[in-house]
Amino acid sequence: MTKPPRTLGIAFAILASVCLFSCLPLTQSVILYALASRSTLEFPEPSTVEGEVTPVFQGNSLIGLESPQLMIQTVLAVVFLIIGILAWRGKPPYIRLIFMAAVLLLSVGNIALLYSSLTTPPDIAAGFDSGADIARQLNITYLCVSLAIPLYVIWYMSRGPARAFYRGHYLQAQERTQ
Repeated sequence: MTKPPRTLGIAFAILASVCLFSCLPLTQSVILYALASRSTLEFPEPSTVEGEVTPVFQGNSLIGLESPQLMIQTVLAVVFLIIGILAWRGKPPYIRLIFMAAVLLLSVGNIALLYSSLTTPPDIAAGFDSGADIARQLNITYLCVSLAIPLYVIWYMSRGPARAFYRGHYLQAQERTQ
């Protein structure tokens, strides 16, 4: 008896969820760590009379994320990447359930954070900018993707071809009727 193949649906479910829960957070973490390490850019030559250097760019707040939040985001992304690699291999057989649980938990967390950011009124004291509407539209799009991918993953990983792939064999006729 041959081992069932990894279907296109399994591959799409794993790749889409790894992109959403590992690649995107790791990219954000790397960019924010890079910005945190270069929080002040200076002119090469002093531009003031007193010998002080006038900063060109100075930043202290990185989109409201602090270092512990970035560390948690990075650790969760790496752990999910490991789960995704094991799910791609198909071993151990119970990785399908771990993968589905991880997708469900991470999506609930993402949706809760997105919902709170979308329902929070803008801070008038911070002023208005032209990027606020674009950021809101991107958050709505990210919310839709954060709903669609987990629904697909849970649906497809519960189907027969996925169960057969992770089990390692097809069920015999007498096993199906029991």
